[in-house]
Amino acid sequence: QVRYTIGGDNGPPDPGLADFVRRWNEEHESPRIVIATAEEAFAELERRHGAIIPAVRGDFTGYWEDGAASTARETALARRSAERLVEAETLWSLLDPSGYPAAAFDEAWRQVVLFNEHTWGAADSISDPDGENARSQWAYKQAFALEADRMSRELKASALKTLGGAVTEDGRLAVDVVNTLRWPRSEIVTLSAAVARPGDLVRTADGKPIPSQRLSTAELAFLAADVPGLGAKRFFVEAGAPLAAGKAESAGGRLANGLVSVAIDPATGAVNSYKWTFGREMELADPDVPFGLNAYFYVPGPDPAAAEGVSNVRIRAGEAGPLVASLIVESEAPGTKRLVREYILRDGSPRLDVRNLVDKLKVRDKESVHFGFPLGVPDGEMRMDLGWAEIRPEADQLPGACRDYFGVRDAIDVSNRDYGVVWVSPDAPLAEAGAMTDETPGPLGTRGWRERIEPTRTIFSYAMNNYWHTNYKADQEGEVELRYSLIPHAGFERAAVKRLSLAAVRPLTAAPSPGDRTLPSSPLTISSDAIVVSALRPAPDGAGWIVRLYNASARPEIFDVKGAAAVSTISISDVDGNPIGPLAGPVTLAGYGVITLRLDR
Repeated sequence: QVRYTIGGDNGPPDPGLADFVRRWNEEHESPRIVIATAEEAFAELERRHGAIIPAVRGDFTGYWEDGAASTARETALARRSAERLVEAETLWSLLDPSGYPAAAFDEAWRQVVLFNEHTWGAADSISDPDGENARSQWAYKQAFALEADRMSRELKASALKTLGGAVTEDGRLAVDVVNTLRWPRSEIVTLSAAVARPGDLVRTADGKPIPSQRLSTAELAFLAADVPGLGAKRFFVEAGAPLAAGKAESAGGRLANGLVSVAIDPATGAVNSYKWTFGREMELADPDVPFGLNAYFYVPGPDPAAAEGVSNVRIRAGEAGPLVASLIVESEAPGTKRLVREYILRDGSPRLDVRNLVDKLKVRDKESVHFGFPLGVPDGEMRMDLGWAEIRPEADQLPGACRDYFGVRDAIDVSNRDYGVVWVSPDAPLAEAGAMTDETPGPLGTRGWRERIEPTRTIFSYAMNNYWHTNYKADQEGEVELRYSLIPHAGFERAAVKRLSLAAVRPLTAAPSPGDRTLPSSPLTISSDAIVVSALRPAPDGAGWIVRLYNASARPEIFDVKGAAAVSTISISDVDGNPIGPLAGPVTLAGYGVITLRLDR
């Protein structure tokens, strides 16, 4: 098979090709040339050699993905929009399926897809970044991310407005907390200052006070316990002092909540100690690596050996607890106007949340930004969630695959036999295993590529760069928020890790409710904890729901699916919700397998 175009990969068709092939075949015995599609070429390959072609398994990790870091803000917006749209589809399915605005969702998804499509910018985006062609093409591209963000927010807000809640005459506000994941959850949720006007006291539906805390932002946080999967639980907000209960606290550059303790390095602003008590105390920040968790690295030029860190670090208290405690770290950082990092602990959870605000300077010299996370898990093995599969760097990669960086859905796990840590990155998709990307030119003037990844427990978030010579942005300027979470856990179980990472990117949702409305509930039950409902949306004809199930484990799973009282029949369907055949008996789903079902009312 020979690929042929004029002038490179984006060349036009050659009008002389057919005549050339005809003349060649008339004048030469061999080789005989056939103009064919890729499908025809592979069919011929299979016919001739199918019996002897070996089977290989592994990931052929891509080499182009690093361009996404040239527009970190818009990439983060598009990723958040995609997650928000899945959440909004679920909310409409639970709260008001008959009112589902299908056309608006189709258009919002179109915006997400077109931002993520590979044509990122103009051919002269680096050579002439201020030219009309480069500027207009970027404005066109950027608009997809901005519109996806706007539409996804509106679609989620409009779903919650269907609840139609308001403050009652006695000054109370009913709030329904909705769980868009399929397993029960207990989490701290936050109401905006505008919603939480009645007061600081929160009660359950049966009148029991529960812990709450008014935050420095005027938002109200409270503990929503045992919210059913794909269902909701009701709470009431009223005037009164909050029930101040919980163990989260911040003081003197340290955070603690009784499960974990966190210490910030006053010189770097990174976490130099993250201790988890689980039977025994374990240090989750690798003491053998000379930088802490969430360490900032700025590489001026192509060589990571020249990486620079922060200076003039200032640490101050954020939230004081007892439900939510945080520390805010401000510093000067090369390549930025300022860098602000916030570390957050919540009562009852070992998860450490990180919010990094990078106020980027406009730089057109080659540069990159990385955040390092050396995890203290002795003999830990690294596993990356690439979306519908999981790989171990090096061990599960094909020869020739890219080893410099990986496009991660949102989570990497590092575990040994006893415990591990899930690293979650909902905004920045690129990660590096053990070393920052080296763009230094070799003897021939082109960069070299990493040939092997040695076992490592250090993750770098490859947050920003402008290394490309075409297509991508020459610079990026302004504020970008990049969030991360670190979640310790016992042992390693693939489906459990998936649940932890999903909960980190899709928190419980709270909204005002009338207080007398029947709480929504899941339209189906599933007998296996390994199965994730990756999508739930109303059917296009309005007569039921479309649900997509994903086996988050590596092994085949056999499980039962049963409809709730509102469901009459369950069918296996195509991706558009068209029934293929009735669901008969248990479902068998391969490891990492996906199946789409239709539930009729």
